[in-house]
Amino acid sequence: MVMQIKQTFESPTKGGFSDTRLRLFIFMFMTIGLLLTPALGILAAFSIVMLFGIFTAFKIAEFQSTNSRSIWLHRQAMDRMYGYSKNAEYISRRLADLDRRDARINAKQVKHVVLAKNEKRIEISGNLNLVLSR
Repeated sequence: MVMQIKQTFESPTKGGFSDTRLRLFIFMFMTIGLLLTPALGILAAFSIVMLFGIFTAFKIAEFQSTNSRSIWLHRQAMDRMYGYSKNAEYISRRLADLDRRDARINAKQVKHVVLAKNEKRIEISGNLNLVLSR
């Protein structure tokens, strides 16, 4: 036996929904949804930005711990701040050594690239046949 729901204030112009509690519940859920959606969006955006920030901080720390120039520049800054530049000459010599080393490495790489371009050329002849020529 099916129980029939009786509506006490039926209004055909409002689709037959007369239960004011149902209307209030729908209104409250809509209001809660409207209030929570921006808060959840802000929370999601904040968590994504925090993840990227933590990732970037770890990458910067990793780079600074393995890069000798970065380590010496950090020591120079700390010496200027706290040591009244008592190690300034030593640090400047270490940085000059790094500059000379980098210049020497860059000169070797440029020379190697120029020689590689002049010595070997690759020509395509026919279908997928690579021929080395001088």
